[in-house]
Amino acid sequence: MSNFTVKEYADRTPRKAISVEKGVSFRVRKVSNTVQRQWRYRFTLHNGKRDEITLPASGDKREHLAADLRMIAEWKNQVRRGIHPKRFEREERRLQAVRQLTFEEVALEFLPIYQSQLTNKKQQKAILSELERYVFPVIGRMPISELRVRDVADVLRPLWNDHYAVARKVKDRISRTCNYGVAMEYLGHNPVDGKALQTILGKTSYETRHFKAPSADELPQIFQSLISSEDVYELATAFMLVTLSRSLPLAHMKVGEVVGDVWVCPSTKNGNPYAIPLSEAALVILRKLDIENRASDEFVFVGKTVDSLPENVLLEAIKRYSSDKSDTAHGVRATIRTWLEENHNFGEELLEVSMQHVWGTLTQRAYNRSDWLEKRRPIMEAISDWLLR
Repeated sequence: MSNFTVKEYADRTPRKAISVEKGVSFRVRKVSNTVQRQWRYRFTLHNGKRDEITLPASGDKREHLAADLRMIAEWKNQVRRGIHPKRFEREERRLQAVRQLTFEEVALEFLPIYQSQLTNKKQQKAILSELERYVFPVIGRMPISELRVRDVADVLRPLWNDHYAVARKVKDRISRTCNYGVAMEYLGHNPVDGKALQTILGKTSYETRHFKAPSADELPQIFQSLISSEDVYELATAFMLVTLSRSLPLAHMKVGEVVGDVWVCPSTKNGNPYAIPLSEAALVILRKLDIENRASDEFVFVGKTVDSLPENVLLEAIKRYSSDKSDTAHGVRATIRTWLEENHNFGEELLEVSMQHVWGTLTQRAYNRSDWLEKRRPIMEAISDWLLR
């Protein structure tokens, strides 16, 4: 390199910078009662821009001097290759910090963004609950940059055969977190790979089980028992059947949302407002609840112990009158949907919209913004006539 000696290197006497070779100097200075020994490398990049980078002396001995000179030689090599050594060093420090971020830290960083993509508060809470229960105990403390398919498989293995529906949700939670990590450059790629996971875990032995539900022959009898009741929970369940609505919007339904023979629901499961035509059976229930003489900001279905309707009471009302006590409220929607398909010719698209399902591609929905309110009215009347027969 030059005639720069170990003695000059170790000397702590403050002095002017010593030129070691072209662009490289060594200086000793006193700053706040502290002696600083420092290298300075000034360089010119290929684009003609000049800059400099500094390096504190790493010690007093020959091996320390050799280590410093190797670092400076690496900087010079980077400049020759068109790499800015200062920016390269900064990026290395950033990557080193990233490599220390654990999966749990990244998941919690991403959580508010993930939750904001869902409108259902119950689903928002479920994200963290599932991560804490299934994911964090296995890979939570692992640096996310080191995460591999086999690690994801370790999380899913206890769920793969006995609780596959949960396994799919947990896999999705991990995948979304990893996608965020890739976007933030915390890891190079998303290790969640469905084919690779199946190679490791094998084909699941889980068999899809549909929600249990009363048959189409039994449902009218159950409905008539519900609608003839004075119990608000049973009336709410009957109203849910004839409007094809769900428990959460029903629990928050207010008197002022009923406009004539339409329920203007401000938020369905997907978070969008939705107008539901009210059939004769639905109006019978509302008249029974005397909503015309109630304040517009009151809940239509008032809970017995709380203001709004508890979600699980609808399930219990179905079980109360069903011959099979394992029947579910969600399964009843499938019974009604199947009955409509088999006994009418409304068309799949209209039926799906009536079920409040998202239908069609993004482009199709962008060009067709109609909610088909009047076209859906015959569907609701058909359900009403069937259940009241």
